[in-house]
Amino acid sequence: TKPAEPKKTFNSVSKIDRLSRIAFPLLFGIFNLVYWATYLNREP
Repeated sequence: TKPAEPKKTFNSVSKIDRLSRIAFPLLFGIFNLVYWATYLNREP
């Protein structure tokens, strides 16, 4: 009869989930911008 601990774990996972939903697409977009800017501006 200890429902507090699983809920605590769920809350921390939920925070990580919310962070990941923003961080991963943002980092992916930044990586793409840097990659393509470098690729398109390189010397042929």
